[in-house]
Amino acid sequence: MTNEAIPLGERQVRDTPLIRSMHVVDLFGHYTYDIRVSSEPAPRIILLYGDNGCGKTTILKLVWNLLSAAPDRAHRTRIAQTPFHTFSVVLTNGDRISVAKKNGLVGSFDIVVTRGRSPICREHFPADSRGIVRPLGKRHLQERIRFDDDLECPFTGPGQLPCDTPSLRGV
Repeated sequence: MTNEAIPLGERQVRDTPLIRSMHVVDLFGHYTYDIRVSSEPAPRIILLYGDNGCGKTTILKLVWNLLSAAPDRAHRTRIAQTPFHTFSVVLTNGDRISVAKKNGLVGSFDIVVTRGRSPICREHFPADSRGIVRPLGKRHLQERIRFDDDLECPFTGPGQLPCDTPSLRGV
């Protein structure tokens, strides 16, 4: 089996999974999970199981809302309104996408993308008193994140580095 993408119409299917692990702290104020793919080669499908109400669906929704870059679809609002302290996803290329709530389990949060030990971009998402995050306009996430070795921040436009965005200077 290779790691090459297989053309499938306009979309591509990867031979390997995109996510290596997920970690959530204080989901609903009670649960902490460290979900890892522990076998080599990694399976394409992972089964999450557990008691009703322990957060299986919520974790999957967090992954979806974190990785989705579609603007004006309330993905960031759903992250703000889901109660947890921190949530991170490690991709198979080693990049880590982390979310940290600023005050408590709901509301404003920061997203940091780290490659190796270096943060390559960081963005703050302020939420109003109802937990709604307004779109960032031109600085919204791109529709895709590049998974090669080129340094491209998913919070900026194509070809821009974190230092090209005023809110990301000094990262």
